[in-house]
Amino acid sequence: MVSPLKNNSVLQAFVVLTLGLMPLTTPQAFLTPVLAQSDVAQTRAAITTENDRIFVHSLIKSSLLSLNQANQTQDYSVLRKLGSPGFQMRNTEQDLSRIFRSTREANLDFTAVTEYEPTFTSQPMLNAENNLLVTGYFPTQPQINFELAYQLINGTFRIDTLTIGIGAQ
Repeated sequence: MVSPLKNNSVLQAFVVLTLGLMPLTTPQAFLTPVLAQSDVAQTRAAITTENDRIFVHSLIKSSLLSLNQANQTQDYSVLRKLGSPGFQMRNTEQDLSRIFRSTREANLDFTAVTEYEPTFTSQPMLNAENNLLVTGYFPTQPQINFELAYQLINGTFRIDTLTIGIGAQ
């Protein structure tokens, strides 16, 4: 079986954020479970080659950098367009601006992730629909925790859900 990670040349992603101790008012649609219990048996490892590892790491970093740019410019139009169709239907640009207001006002900067490799707390998995599920953290100061689900659409992984937590290392 050919991994869909190997053939993907476009790294498009965006982010939905929840800060650990700084709760945001986030629509429930953002925080849907990324893996239903019945789906557990139908998952398989997403990283089986060095190319897969590089791709997954780049996709995660791209997601965080996309959020960072949207926060810096206060323009969430591109971030929204990079999302899955479901994400776009659930969120307007104004919704994203409101959701990320706390991170924008706190001047949180995610560019440090370019210098680190993510550490996974569970192995990245592909579910039966080839959606990519990743959970882990970047050992930055403060530590950036993440849980992402990417939906495979026309050969491109597009972010569907993401939760980020900021905490001490």
